[in-house]
Amino acid sequence: MRSRTIKAVEWFYLCVMMSIKFWWVLIRNLIAYGLADAIASVILYYATPKEDRDLHQKFRNDNHFNLKGSKVLSLIATFLISLWIALAVLVVRTRAANIVISVSFWIVAIWTLLYITYIVELTLVKAEEKYQIDKEYYLRAVVLMLRNMQLTLTIVVLLIVMTLFFIKNAVIAVLIMPGIIAACVCRLYELLAKKQRIYNK
Repeated sequence: MRSRTIKAVEWFYLCVMMSIKFWWVLIRNLIAYGLADAIASVILYYATPKEDRDLHQKFRNDNHFNLKGSKVLSLIATFLISLWIALAVLVVRTRAANIVISVSFWIVAIWTLLYITYIVELTLVKAEEKYQIDKEYYLRAVVLMLRNMQLTLTIVVLLIVMTLFFIKNAVIAVLIMPGIIAACVCRLYELLAKKQRIYNK
């Protein structure tokens, strides 16, 4: 029982540290250019075998998503998130009376969630370093997203939970959610891989 408690505390501590790393990398890259780097910095840590992990070393390293076009990915994501927030404000102000604004809000919300999910899965594919051409990683990530619905839906649900936490308690969302999402996603990916249920070919 004590061993489980210690492991739970260590896991929670690691989630907090990875969440701090996520926001640090995001801010360091001027936010607009840093989302892909921030996601990769956390995912790559959890994707590293436990025996090779060094918390302090990893906090300083793996802060760049070494994939051509990653800055463009971040810019598009920032645009979608900003548009989503702007539409959310309009929906609240109009009290959802404007149908066009309400429908636009949900369309942008869905596209934003799917797009961020794609970046997460792209990072998982890149972590394996299997391919020589960057384009191949982008294509494999699309296949992974479409053929592994359990993984994709899990990421979407976790992102929705994070959004709700931001609305209810932003402090909790900032301190733990990025780390928890990365830990859960990498663990699920590992389990699916062991069961040979990862289809990205």
